[in-house]
Amino acid sequence: MELKLAKALDFELSPAEFLEILLADDELVNYALEINEVASARFIQDLWNQKKVEYGPLEGLSQGKIIQLANDGDHRAQYCLALKCEDNNDEDGANNWYRLAGENGNILCAYEYASSLTSLADQMHWFKVAAVKGHVEAQRSLAMCYQELGRFATAKIWFKLALKALESLLQKSTDTEESDGLNEFKSTVLNDLGALHWEQDEKELAIEHWESAAQLGNQDAVENLESFRN
Repeated sequence: MELKLAKALDFELSPAEFLEILLADDELVNYALEINEVASARFIQDLWNQKKVEYGPLEGLSQGKIIQLANDGDHRAQYCLALKCEDNNDEDGANNWYRLAGENGNILCAYEYASSLTSLADQMHWFKVAAVKGHVEAQRSLAMCYQELGRFATAKIWFKLALKALESLLQKSTDTEESDGLNEFKSTVLNDLGALHWEQDEKELAIEHWESAAQLGNQDAVENLESFRN
């Protein structure tokens, strides 16, 4: 155990080693890992340095061709059919295609499928599939799942990874509307993390995150601060 704790605190931890420790789901070790800001930043940077994969649905093809590609395992074609099922109010069909696309590596579909599930364990599995590949909403959702389980150290890591990812996206964004959306979601994650700190009686950290969220216009954070001050 001492060796694992020492490894988690190692600033030279590689992105692959960081992920291996994180996914081992040892709460004590993850508590140590949670304070390793250097390794977590390296992990996020590694995600952005990887070759980018197109996850959006295919466009400009006939329905027959899309069905053929989907049956051959093309995740973007499967995404198309999931959307088509949604348009036809076929929830079961949509979820089936989302699942298949997620199994074939589509993180957008993995997230959508996770969001349709009711079992916490199943949700966590699919959120994790997307989260480890940089899906920010999945990272936040996974953090909330861990929080629900009382796995607070691991929840904090995923909240913080989501914030680091959002900061990276904001630095690269050149579109005002996109930046506004990213900042809105960032304020949500900050408010969530503040609530987690409050739940653990870490009031100074809670207030710090709520103030940051409030500065970005998050009304829940504003109300949390007002409740604290009153």
